[in-house]
Amino acid sequence: MRDGLGEIALVLEHADDLDASWVLAIHKLLTDGCESPLFNPDVHMSELRATLFYLRAAPEIQLVRVD
Repeated sequence: MRDGLGEIALVLEHADDLDASWVLAIHKLLTDGCESPLFNPDVHMSELRATLFYLRAAPEIQLVRVD
């Protein structure tokens, strides 16, 4: 999970133009204490994996890999 969140952080830090719905999804993931799989232990971990997968697979986002 850490790698996925790190990649998203890099995109947020370095991208010039992001789709607003993508940014809203990130905001919800980081702030919604009730429904976010990041904060709510009642939401299964697979939901966090799925959320990160779809955020990283967004066609208008190109992730920068730092090795």
